[in-house]
Amino acid sequence: METRITVRVTKVSKSFMKLLVLLAVSIIISFVLIGNMSVCQCGEFSDSLKEVSLRFLEEVVDIRLDAYDLTEYRCVTPDSLAQEVLHPGHVGTRVDLTLSSGSDELQVNLWFMDGELYLFDLDGTPKTNTLKTANLLDCATTILERYKVQFNATHCSQLAPMLAEIISLDREQTLENDEAQLEFQLTSKDRLRFKWTPKVDGIKVQTSFSISIDKNGVLTDLGDWLRIINIGTSEVNISEEQAVNIALDLAQKRADEVGTEIDRYETLLMLENDPLTGRGDCFTLYPAWTVMFYYDDNTRPANIYGCYVGIWADTGEVFTINDQARYGIESTPVNPWTIILLASTFIAVPTMLVFYQKRKRSRIN
Repeated sequence: METRITVRVTKVSKSFMKLLVLLAVSIIISFVLIGNMSVCQCGEFSDSLKEVSLRFLEEVVDIRLDAYDLTEYRCVTPDSLAQEVLHPGHVGTRVDLTLSSGSDELQVNLWFMDGELYLFDLDGTPKTNTLKTANLLDCATTILERYKVQFNATHCSQLAPMLAEIISLDREQTLENDEAQLEFQLTSKDRLRFKWTPKVDGIKVQTSFSISIDKNGVLTDLGDWLRIINIGTSEVNISEEQAVNIALDLAQKRADEVGTEIDRYETLLMLENDPLTGRGDCFTLYPAWTVMFYYDDNTRPANIYGCYVGIWADTGEVFTINDQARYGIESTPVNPWTIILLASTFIAVPTMLVFYQKRKRSRIN
């Protein structure tokens, strides 16, 4: 069967990338400068998000809410124009709470997208309902089960069994099976971090699900990007060999332009979004080949060590060509996946723009 391949090239120069960065910074600064004109209170959504937030703290984090006063509550969201710039067609909201009990204080931040909780962060040591256990893996398993039941997070059923495969909590490990990859890390804050990258039809997704617990087994942060993404398709119609052939011609032209030769290449297949070229919804993922080419060290320019080509694996369309470059004498190479993830994060996390409303004191019922 003949495969029809359409090539659309978006070649981004370093100057244009700088322009994009400046534009992003300008947007953020503009929101800060115009204050309440760029941020709206949650209005009718405030009470429902407050209820969801407290339910999460009580049922998932296991905090004894009756032992605390809710001394501060904020619910803010960028206005419709900002939302359209950051994540078209979606509404992001941030909820901040301060829980106080005598001299003890907990700072809690929760992020929602279209009303769905997807990020949580806790600062402080809470009073919990259950006794502490020495088995931190049991704590992590219990947290996943509570979260699954209370927030219909069915993907936890697929991810939780991998915890039993962790050999030791004294060293970092990476485990992988047909359904997901699990990375276990020891963080600088004396916490344990578990990060799952699931697979769909054997292809890793661009985003992840993660939790961190402290030495007492208390949940300190959660990131569930799986709640807000959709899979457009996982169908792969372009083979790795076809992807390399498409990319090679384009990479060779780029190598000729900078006066060097291609030394080697690597390929990566992943389900990712398309925040820059507008293929569809910014939270919808499609299969993509990334072919990374490395230039000959003896002939390449000092600050450019290669280029990469992105190709949609379902259509064969080229959606990006970019340099892999070094900046500064001792700098670390800029990995293309870092650029992709930063772009996705900028689009997916509008609630980093936080404006605070006047404090409100109330008692938790």
